[in-house]
Amino acid sequence: MRPDCRLLLFLPVFLAACSGLPEIRPLTGIDKAGLAQACLRPFPDTPMQYLHALEAFVAGKNQTGILGLVRVWPQTRHLRCVIMTVEGLVVFDARHDSQLVVDRALPPFDRPGMAEGLVADLEMMFLPPRGRLLGSGHPPSGDPVCRYLAPDKTVSDVVLLPDGRWQLCRYDAAGRLNRTVSVPVGHGAAGRTPSRLQLTAHGIPGYRLTMDLIESMPLAAGDKP
Repeated sequence: MRPDCRLLLFLPVFLAACSGLPEIRPLTGIDKAGLAQACLRPFPDTPMQYLHALEAFVAGKNQTGILGLVRVWPQTRHLRCVIMTVEGLVVFDARHDSQLVVDRALPPFDRPGMAEGLVADLEMMFLPPRGRLLGSGHPPSGDPVCRYLAPDKTVSDVVLLPDGRWQLCRYDAAGRLNRTVSVPVGHGAAGRTPSRLQLTAHGIPGYRLTMDLIESMPLAAGDKP
C-alpha cells in the first residue's frame, strides 16, 4: 500500500529527535545497505540535463506554456535552471553551487524569495537529500523508506514504491510536512527517468508543479556548471 504523506503525520513518533514525524519500523530480512543504495537510485549519479513542459497551479490558477531546462552535477551538487516560454523567451535563469546566482528573473520570478524557493525545490527533485541517513524501514503498512536529516534540521523521507516509482516527503524542523515530490501512477518504472514529476508545496501559500519530461540526456565531459 502506498503511504500517503498527509496521513503519515498522524502516526507515532519513531525518533525523539524527529518529533511529529511518521513512525518508521525496522525492516526484517532485507539488507539495510542495499536499501540505502536503492533509495539513491531515483536521483542521477552523473551529470544530466532534463527538459520538461511545466504546469503550475498557484492561487487557484493554472499556468502553462512554459518549459524548464535543468542541468545537474550530482558529485558537486551544482544545479542550473532555465525557464522559458514556448516561443523561447527566457524568464528565469539561475545557478547554484556554493551560492545562488540569478542571471535573469522576469516577473513573477523576481519576487522576493522566489528564486531561492524554486532552486531549492528543484534540488530536492533532482539531487539526493542533503545530510546523513538517520535510518531505514517502513511505516506500519507501507513501502520501504530511507530517512535523512539535513544540517538545517529538515527531514526527508524517500519512499520506494513496488512498481518502480518513488516519493519524497520533506518535513521542516518542527516535523511538519512542507513538500511532497511524487511520480504519478503510469509515469515511472525501475531504472527509467520518470515521464512526469509532481511537486506539492503544503501550507499557505501552497502550490503544485507538474513537470512532463520532453528529453533527458547526459552532459558531455566538457560541460561545466
